[in-house]
Amino acid sequence: MMRINQQVDRLKFLVKLLQEERTGAAGKFANRIGVSRSKLFEILEELKGAGAQIEYNRRRNSYYLKDGCSIRINQPIEIEAAS
Repeated sequence: MMRINQQVDRLKFLVKLLQEERTGAAGKFANRIGVSRSKLFEILEELKGAGAQIEYNRRRNSYYLKDGCSIRINQPIEIEAAS
């Protein structure tokens, strides 16, 4: 369960950086959230596939969420075993 919660924390941090438009370029962004560049692109594509409107602004050197787009991550993950 610890690993799942760490992944959720990583995803929450990724979303925070997107919302604040302070991700940096792909390499820096990946490093900040503790994944490889290829894994970062996988995560971004998965979020886009779920409807997130994520773009990159070269002038700001940051990925960002387009106006009106938001992502909410709820935590902690709780599992109840069947009795």
